[in-house]
Amino acid sequence: MTRKYVDALMRIFSIDPGLSTGVADVTFTDSMASMHSSQELPFSDMLQLAYTVADMDYDYVVMETFIYTPQTVKKSVQPWSTEIIGVFRAVFMDKGKPLLFQKPKDKDIIDNNTLRSLGLWHKGGGGHANDALRHAVVCAIRHGWRPE
Repeated sequence: MTRKYVDALMRIFSIDPGLSTGVADVTFTDSMASMHSSQELPFSDMLQLAYTVADMDYDYVVMETFIYTPQTVKKSVQPWSTEIIGVFRAVFMDKGKPLLFQKPKDKDIIDNNTLRSLGLWHKGGGGHANDALRHAVVCAIRHGWRPE
């Protein structure tokens, strides 16, 4: 795999799906993490985003999964997360690319102070971009990255 960044150990794109979807593009090196972008995007941008990300040279693309439970069924119907997951799954299957999934609770080990200390804090929005950043950090750690 050809790397686009000289010192890059890994480049990760992460998605926190929902009506307002958090996304993050992060490169992890031996000594640090650097955020290329993080933002919150509307539902209407997801199909184009899925094709764009699938065509890029990321080491990992990770997405928060959504699991229906008896508690979620009792709440109002909010299909956006599962629909976005379906869009990404279909596009990545079509392109023959792997797509990783994490449980919502997986991101909880990365708190706000950790994001700030890594220089990965996203200002503004409803917190979805920061949740995407948390998933990126968890993915990097699971694949061997350790900040110095």
